[in-house]
Amino acid sequence: MLKKIITTSILILSFQISCFSQGILPQWMRRTEISSPPLIAGVNITDPDENGFIEIIATTNKNKITSFLLNDEELGGFSDQVVKHKKQLKKGRNVLSFTLTDEYKQKVQKEYRVEYGTEKKTTKDYNKPNMIALVLGISDYKFSPLTNPVNDAVAIASKLDQLGYRTISSMNGTRKEILSKIIEFGELSKRYDVAMIFYAGHGVQINGKNYVIPTDFDVKNVKGDIANMGVNITEVISDYVASPTKLLLLDACRDNPFLGNYISGRGVKFEKGLAAMEISESQEKAASGSNGTLISFSTKDGNVALDGNGKHSPYTESLLKFIGDPVDINIVFRRVRQDVMKKTQGTQIPWEYGSLVGDEIIIGKN
Repeated sequence: MLKKIITTSILILSFQISCFSQGILPQWMRRTEISSPPLIAGVNITDPDENGFIEIIATTNKNKITSFLLNDEELGGFSDQVVKHKKQLKKGRNVLSFTLTDEYKQKVQKEYRVEYGTEKKTTKDYNKPNMIALVLGISDYKFSPLTNPVNDAVAIASKLDQLGYRTISSMNGTRKEILSKIIEFGELSKRYDVAMIFYAGHGVQINGKNYVIPTDFDVKNVKGDIANMGVNITEVISDYVASPTKLLLLDACRDNPFLGNYISGRGVKFEKGLAAMEISESQEKAASGSNGTLISFSTKDGNVALDGNGKHSPYTESLLKFIGDPVDINIVFRRVRQDVMKKTQGTQIPWEYGSLVGDEIIIGKN
């Protein structure tokens, strides 16, 4: 019996040595690979001031940034959620290529082309985009009403009308009413080159997804089926809007206390603020001839925007100020960011995700 046990042990040992020599480890010795948390990071800039200075704002999630490159210049790593740098541009065209690298060697890259000191006044006519807009504003919430969203939406719709664009509006809509407008807008968007959606009101982030909150949202059943109470804004953009170029403007991070912590703002604190939004390449490629999607948040993801003490929120007030400028929409958003940061002493930073290809989109007038 002892001889049999010894023989069996030798056989097992021989098998294990053979496995080791072939690079095969037994299950109990194998190390489980820990996947790296995805890097959610970005870089945005302000428009240059009169002396050519821009502010560079970089952000990351929980991943530590070990390298932050601007062209070949190392700006330094960081672990804070937001860092800011100032840089003076040279006169003429500046190409700013940013690379963020985290502790797991994951990278995020972004490039800007910025003119300074040589900006030419638009003297000739340019082709305004063939654009349609859906404008949604909700203030009349039973659980926590807001002062300015409907004011904001009405003003944006009026501004777009003045600029000559077709506009579909819905104010203080229920979920059914909002979905009806979205379906109508989606069908019409097939005839337009550019589709814009502007939303002002409460927004909530749950499991990394952003939802528009209608007036009939059941706050008592907030832990129930959120998909059947709110409107998933990513699905609206990817599944309903058919225009090649899509613009989404969300003044919807106004924090609201569904869980009992009442403060005056836009957004719901299941997860603070709204989540970063990127339309995936597969979603973009699914739309034939897509020129991309550009998403503008009234504040950086995970943060809370102000509802405003006047007639409009800080974001909408700045958007109304600059959207009529005869410059590319990316420059409009940079000017809006600069203005909002100035008004809020840097506490609110409008943020963009996504990118567009093709010609400039100039919404404003000559």
